[in-house]
Amino acid sequence: MEEGKTLAITQLTHFNSNSYWDGNGQRRPQDRYTKWEVQPYIEHGLTQKLTVGGSMYLQQASQSDEKNRGIADPELFLRMNLWQSGPRLISLQPLLKLPSRFEHNDSLPRGGSKSTDLEVSLLYGESLELLSNRDYMDVRLGYRHRNQDLNGQYKMDAAIGISPWEGWQLIPAVRAVLAADKNDNAAFSQSGDYDYNLLKAELTVAYQLPNDQWVQATYFDHLSGIQTGDGNGIAIGYAVRF
Repeated sequence: MEEGKTLAITQLTHFNSNSYWDGNGQRRPQDRYTKWEVQPYIEHGLTQKLTVGGSMYLQQASQSDEKNRGIADPELFLRMNLWQSGPRLISLQPLLKLPSRFEHNDSLPRGGSKSTDLEVSLLYGESLELLSNRDYMDVRLGYRHRNQDLNGQYKMDAAIGISPWEGWQLIPAVRAVLAADKNDNAAFSQSGDYDYNLLKAELTVAYQLPNDQWVQATYFDHLSGIQTGDGNGIAIGYAVRF
């Protein structure tokens, strides 16, 4: 992020699931689970090489006539530019995730996890010229340490932004979470307190508005996993840079 500039994004997401993947990666049926969430996200350029930011998820989770509301996975991060050469940039991003808090914190369904996590990610970004000079590629590799008797996680993201028309951008992405170890063979229920694997694909369409504003819509689908919910969802968002 440019020094002195701020990026703010607000996104509304709906997720729907009627199955899950068990500890062997087999798909199993479950009572329909739905989740609505609002995610505020903000980042600010402190210097040319240092950005700070954070986000959280304001959620309502529903399953079997039970509802639970709360704040899931609040996160704070720093992003430090390590190296830049022309259109290529490598950054280091340490992150702190705080415990989720719900109205019924020991009841299900519940989003996020109760753990406090520490994560370090290496980010690679590059400007491309596929269909326009506004195209780009982003890649993230990270490791997250979790407490509450949960094992660590490897995190991997890859996204490409392409601009087929002026003002429009298409962003296909693949995101993966891989448990460093798995010692949890308990029956699955809807929460984030598992050693889980997840592979997710998504496609975002963004449209540029005047004065550094844009709107976006995303469709995402859970492709495979272990000890996590199967399902898909949509999100709509508004962003502004000032």
